[in-house]
Formats: sequence, C-alpha cells, structure tokens
Amino acid sequence: MSIGRFARATRLTVKALRHYDEIGLLRPASIDRRTGYRSYAPEQVRDAVTIATLRALDVPLATIAKVLRDPRSMQAALEAEKARIEREIADRQRAVRGLDRVMRGAAPITYEVSLRTEPARCVAIVRATTSAEDLEADTTRLVRESLATVPGARDPVMAILHASIDDETIPIEIAVTVDDGITMPATRCALVRHVGPYSELAHAHHALWAWADANDVPAGPIREIYVNDPDEVAPDALVTDVLLPLA
Repeated sequence: MSIGRFARATRLTVKALRHYDEIGLLRPASIDRRTGYRSYAPEQVRDAVTIATLRALDVPLATIAKVLRDPRSMQAALEAEKARIEREIADRQRAVRGLDRVMRGAAPITYEVSLRTEPARCVAIVRATTSAEDLEADTTRLVRESLATVPGARDPVMAILHASIDDETIPIEIAVTVDDGITMPATRCALVRHVGPYSELAHAHHALWAWADANDVPAGPIREIYVNDPDEVAPDALVTDVLLPLA
C-alpha cells in the first residue's frame, strides 16, 4: 500500500507518517531503495489508527510508543494520561481562580506569625532536587512515592526546603514518620498556617522570611507540614503549616 493510500485509509497525513518513520514509531513495511518510496502493509492500519486516535486526545508520542510495544500496557498508560490531564485541568482552574481574585482587587493573603516548639520526630528522609517551577508537582510526587515505598511510612509528612523558593535550584527533603528511623530533635519555630492551594505557598514563605528579617532572627530552612490530604479535600481547603526553624 503506497504512503498516500495508507494516509487516506488511516486519516494520517503523509508528513505525519514520514515523521513517525523517522522517530521509529511506525516504520513502513518496505522502502524502495531506488526511489525511497514508503509502502505499508494492511496489518499496519490498526497501529496507525491507534496513533491517530491517541494523538487526537493529546497523548504524548512516548506513551503511544509504549502502548504499541505492549498493548497490555494500554489501560495503565491511558489511566496515567487521564490523571495527567486532570492535574492540568485542576492547575488551569486554580489559575482562573487566581485571576478572578486579582481582577476583583482582592486583598493579598496575610498571615499571623506565631511561635511553637515542634516535637522531636522519628522520620525517614528522601532527598531530591527541584526548581521553583516544578516545586509543587515534585513535592506532591515525592510525598506519594515516599508514603508508598518507605516501610512503615505514615503521616504527618514534612517537606524541608534548603533554599529560597525563588532560587533556581531547590534541594528538598521529604520526611515521613516511621517507627525506626532518624530522630529530628525538638525545634523552636516561627509558624504560619496556610489554607489554600499549594501553588500559593510562596506567600507563606515570604511572610516568614519578612518576619525573620524584621525581627533580626537567624533562621533555618523552611519546613512544610501537610495537615490534610489533597486527594480528599479541594485545593482551597488544603491546610499546610509552614515553619521557619529558629537558629
């Protein structure tokens, strides 16, 4: 089957078919050595239609390649893509709400800084590096992975950020509560409670740093303690205790 006829049969363009050949996603059944013309076999129609269908749903080519290599993985791959799209929609909805607040001239978020002594904790720590742009997504992923993979891990979970949230690179530690781990000593902290999406936590960070500067207080890395579960409550109802250990 010529590339033109195959394109018409599968609703893919000739340009797309050439691209899929170049990246190894859908190779022609044969290529004429003299003319370079590509020919396809009828049994390749199913893969081509699968590609066209999934691309129309904005599924990445890497995921499609995985599905074609192992059709048994399709359900899991598409579930993952569904979850990704749902996260993107939620992010966009948060952005819309934020724009609405700005357009309404809503007052900026304010916080009351208090002091408390954090008790000693027995924890297991998972270390990673992220950026301000990826902080929310990476922290959420690391918390879920830590709770799922660290033996005996449970709430409360803490993230420790070893740089300003404005820095290009942010070393991060996820500390999950365990029975047999390392002991974080009791620590005196400045605290603000943030209620709302994780994407707005930067306001709480800046409030603590401003308080520390105004009071000439040396401080350690920011800690975030996640009081409730983002899988169980709406983004606007998320509660996060943001702490600044006092040196």
